[in-house]
Amino acid sequence: MTTKTPDPLPPLTGNPTPDVARAWAVLDLIDQHRASLAMSAWTARLTDDEEVLDDPDGPVDLAVLTAECGTVACHAGWTVASAGYTMIVVNGVTIAKELAEQAYGSALDDVSYFELDNRFSVSVVAQRLLGLTDDDARDLFLYTDESNLTARTIELFGPRPGVTA
Repeated sequence: MTTKTPDPLPPLTGNPTPDVARAWAVLDLIDQHRASLAMSAWTARLTDDEEVLDDPDGPVDLAVLTAECGTVACHAGWTVASAGYTMIVVNGVTIAKELAEQAYGSALDDVSYFELDNRFSVSVVAQRLLGLTDDDARDLFLYTDESNLTARTIELFGPRPGVTA
């Protein structure tokens, strides 16, 4: 499903560098496909009544999200998909498939929940792609809703590049 080679993850550091351009590019994608944003789930699908179901009904990549077919993702999910990764659920964890398969091959069902969650979960991968600290990632992905996403982006990454106040 994914048509591009996924972007490499930045190295783990104690003091990550925010990726301002990526942050604004993700927000632009979200704004173009607002119906496919649901901050309540890493990836999910909507029922006809717009109820969010935790089951995304298969792998989720950027093509699925931009098709606006009822598949949704939160900010972290959009970040991971826009970087070219496919998200799948394994052992109850939504992960970046390509990264986990690179480390473990296709036998992902044998990998522990904690290993998947700590290394390949959507939140961890998005945090690294955006260059966020643990606290900033937690705040952006867990405590931000659709109504203040732009304000939080400005707060964490500064104003949109090229825009002067």
